[in-house]
Amino acid sequence: IQEVYRRWRHRRGAKLLTVGLVVVLVAAACGYTWAAKQVNVVVDGEAQQCFSLRLTVAGVLADAGIELHPRDLVTPALEERIGEGGTIEVRRAFPVLISADGQVVETMTAQPTLADVLLEAGVSLGPDDRVEPTLDTAPTSDLAVRVVRVAREYHTKQWRIPKPVHRREDHQLELGISRVVTKGRDGVEEVTFCTVFEDGVEVERSISDRQVLEEPVAETVAVGTAGSIARGGETIRFRKAMQMTATAYYWGPECTGQYADGFTYVGLPAKKGVVAVDPRVIPLWTRLYIEGYGHAVAGDIGSAIKGNKIDLCYDTYEEALNYGRQRVKVYILW
Repeated sequence: IQEVYRRWRHRRGAKLLTVGLVVVLVAAACGYTWAAKQVNVVVDGEAQQCFSLRLTVAGVLADAGIELHPRDLVTPALEERIGEGGTIEVRRAFPVLISADGQVVETMTAQPTLADVLLEAGVSLGPDDRVEPTLDTAPTSDLAVRVVRVAREYHTKQWRIPKPVHRREDHQLELGISRVVTKGRDGVEEVTFCTVFEDGVEVERSISDRQVLEEPVAETVAVGTAGSIARGGETIRFRKAMQMTATAYYWGPECTGQYADGFTYVGLPAKKGVVAVDPRVIPLWTRLYIEGYGHAVAGDIGSAIKGNKIDLCYDTYEEALNYGRQRVKVYILW
């Protein structure tokens, strides 16, 4: 009887123990479900849900089985706490090639801009350095980045500023004689040059600044135009001599077409001794002496006679045709 009783109690105890273990496990499972928080984890744009009892971002990611690279970008930071319904964003690092200072380095990054990538990689930039592509570029995998080291060197020189020289005709001075009326002086300026180097190679040189140290002073020179010449036993006094291009014309229709009325622009008879001029250069009615032609008066104009040109009238078409075009000295008489 005692043996039967002992066995009965043993079986009953085993049942109670089994039932107790089941109750404990069920209670623990219910408690975990009740106590664990739900967190949204987004990895490179792909979202998943995770239940965890951990308090920090690092703990939740560990529970979710997400392994991190040292350069992965996690928001919020790993040491920060995360609550129910919180979101953790993970941006996976990718390779980027950086060429700088003669070396090419591959680095891993998850930074949003190229400026952040260089800062993370420890690449410092000078004030004039250039980055290709630009610093605000969003990096992508296997992006090639070039850092161009830009240096500027400055040096100064003093340059002479030539004085302006104003020449004026003086009909009281003989031809070929000049006289300084007002003496001038050269000026001085300080010029600053900027030389630009890219990765040690000169690429540009320009003037960056110039300062006038001494202003130039203008000089005035009187140039003589008057004189006299002897032609055919006659002394001819003139107040100005000019080198001009001369052509010839005949007053008839062969040269003047519909305007062949035998008279010039000022009303003089068209014949040898009357010449056409540009009135802006030689005023009409001016008395002249022309080498190879003789005495003349400026009494006509022509559409082709502009500037330093003169057209000589002849009495026959053959004479005008034979004259052609020549360089002559024209004397403006007193």
